[in-house]
This record gives sequence, structure tokens and C-alpha cells, in this order.
Amino acid sequence: MISRLKPSKPILRSANWISSKALAQIGFEWDQHYVDEHPESGLGVWRLKTSKSRSRKKARGPVASSTRPGRKTERLVFVPGFGDSSLTWFPVFSLLSPLLSRKFDEIILVDYPGWHGFLHDEACFSSLEKLFKASAKTLDRLEPTVLMGHSLGGWVCAAYAVKKSKQARPSGVSRNYMGPEKLILAAPAGLYRSNQEIHQWKENFRDAIEGGFEQMRSRMFAKEPFLFRFISQEFKGFFTRPDVLQLLRSFDAKKLMLKGQAHSIAVPTWILWGDADQVNPFRWHRVWLDEMGQKLRVVQIPKTGHSLQVESPAVVAAVLAQILFDKVPHRFGSLFWKVKGGNHAQGASVLTNS
Repeated sequence: MISRLKPSKPILRSANWISSKALAQIGFEWDQHYVDEHPESGLGVWRLKTSKSRSRKKARGPVASSTRPGRKTERLVFVPGFGDSSLTWFPVFSLLSPLLSRKFDEIILVDYPGWHGFLHDEACFSSLEKLFKASAKTLDRLEPTVLMGHSLGGWVCAAYAVKKSKQARPSGVSRNYMGPEKLILAAPAGLYRSNQEIHQWKENFRDAIEGGFEQMRSRMFAKEPFLFRFISQEFKGFFTRPDVLQLLRSFDAKKLMLKGQAHSIAVPTWILWGDADQVNPFRWHRVWLDEMGQKLRVVQIPKTGHSLQVESPAVVAAVLAQILFDKVPHRFGSLFWKVKGGNHAQGASVLTNS
């Protein structure tokens, strides 16, 4: 059951109620994955079994299903950024809906307690370390084929891919889940070249602690959407909540940083990044490329800030439509994106300027 809502934040409460009805109407089912790190509510999960999943089940029937016990379930799992909700990505996923139904058996959207999603009435995790541990446990249960995350969620996904890549691979045929087969990150945190860059990243949140939401608001967008001014009041108390402040003060957890570890990610990885990002500046993509080498491609989205899913949903959807089907975003879209890094032996013409 979704957490009981308090009478504050009427727009957020109404938006979540309407969204829950809409998600249920199109087939999503709500669940909560309880973990030791947050036994009160755990992590929320919206799960959709796509038409691909339903048609395969119908086509196999009771006899055929027994002859194909090892067929893999293709899952896309999305993890949102700090304080965010997967709902802000819903315009992107709506544009991709026909393609997602062809590619995946299940679409899964993760929801964190205490953020602005369906568990916003709960306390958030007390530390970054607990959040990462709980996320890894939940992802182990969900077994994503493609794992996608934004901002802090991108850091969570990359750390999980590092963990799975370090696990010993069993010899022979095994049904053991060995991690995602593809990683897609959007403006990720967690990997920095120097302590100075780490300090710069932390300053965003120190400013928010001292100056409140308005300090972070100015960095969220390259150009703030017109309608955001009408809902911004709903977010003003977020950075003054004791549970949020406790979590923010744990952002010093250096052992969670990915420097010296990201190179061990064994799967093809894509990063989408707005080049006007003021939270995680685009120039930080270089350390990801240096660390991961040919396994990584970075897609630069011009004139777009940290909330790229809100500012440029059509461009993000167009890029993802190609990436999900193992294509390099086409050069004809170079007005809207530029691709850097990777092994381009596939024949696609790609811009590689820095």
C-alpha cells in the first residue's frame, strides 16, 4: 500500500494520486521492497508487464512454457535522482512507449522514501551508504537487463554495475543473475578527477542547506520551464527537513566514490548529459571517458541543464530510442546531440570534439 499522505503539499499530493490512477489504468502495479536499511517503507516499485510479455506468455501456452524454462525476462529498471521521482521522466517514457513494449517484458520505476514520489510522506534514508545498500538489494531482486539512472540515481546504478562486474562469473551454464547487460546514465554523480571537484559537487548541497531550495533551484535548469514557478512552493521545505539534512551530511562518504572502480564496469555504458548542467557540470564527462575507455559513449545535449528529461524530453527520447536498440545516435541529429568516446567501428559517423 502507498504511504498515507499528509494534508500538506496539495499539488504534490494531487499529482501523485492522479498519477497512481493513471499508472494503474495502463497496467502498472505498485509494490514495496522492504530492506533492513529502511524497514518502515523500503523502496517503492512501479512494475508494468508489457504487451511483449503478455503475448509471449499467451503464445507459449502451458506446454511450450515447460519446454523453455530458461527464457530470460527483459527488464528496464529506472532509478531517479536525489529528491526526484520517476514521474518527471514519464514524458520521455511515454514517447518511447511503443518501442519499450517491443524491447522489454517489464518496465520498472523505482521510488525512494522521503523524496517527491509516492513515498514522500516517509522519512528518507539516514545515510548515503544505507541508500546504496538498499538500492543494491532491490536491484538484485529486480534483475534489470538494462539499468538506467539519473544524477544520484546514475551513481547508484554505476556503483551497482561495479559490484556485479566484480562478482566471480560461474563456469558453464548458470541461471544466476550477473548484472545488467547495458547501463544508461543521465548526468551522473560519483566520479571526479580531484578532491576539488568533489568539493565543488558538495558545495551545491551545502548551499542548499544554508540557503534552502532557492539555492538549488537556480542550478536545476538551463532555462526553467514556465510552469515550474507554479509548483515550486511545494519543494521549499525539502532542504530544511531533519531527515533530508541528515542524508545530505552523509554525502562525505568517500568510499562510495567511483574513482578507480568505474573501469571495472564490464557492460556497454552510455551517458546522456546536458552541456549547461550546473549541478554536475558536463566537463566531468571526461573523467568518465578516461576511466571507462572504449566501453563508454557520452551523448552531449546542447543548451540543456541538469533536468534534461524536463527541458529536452523529445531529444532524450530520440537518443534513447537508438541506444536501446544498440544504435549509435545518428549524425543527422547533430543539431540536437553530439556523441563522444567509444569504439565507432560500427560505421556510424560520430562527432568526437571535446
